[in-house]
Amino acid sequence: MSYTKTNWVNGGPPALSAENLNKIEDGIYNNDAAIAAAVSAMAGWKIKKYDVANSSTVNIPIESATRGLFFITAYSTTRAAIYAVGANSSGTTRSTLIAAASGGSGFTLTNNTNEINVANGSGSQAAIFYLTV
Repeated sequence: MSYTKTNWVNGGPPALSAENLNKIEDGIYNNDAAIAAAVSAMAGWKIKKYDVANSSTVNIPIESATRGLFFITAYSTTRAAIYAVGANSSGTTRSTLIAAASGGSGFTLTNNTNEINVANGSGSQAAIFYLTV
């Protein structure tokens, strides 16, 4: 539901009325409820940051039976990527590219038992943000 802004004018319409004031109150209440729901939904999420130099590899541990996302971005180039990652109960990892910058990501992921190796060939220092639920 979108909010329709009221343009208030000193000494002119619209008049201060219960209808207009309740519109404001309803908007504040609905936004507060939406923010509270979003914060509650994210309560169990964890995020960890890894730095990886250009032409280097970082090994990121993946716990068994977890799912998450890698958000990878290079600092001084336009290369970036998002991967869905996870491991089954025996620790076998999987990584699937969801999206990459138009020029390609420049990153290579290798799946191993209980870790994923990320090689940075982006041409720049990069950051990996690992978000798990």
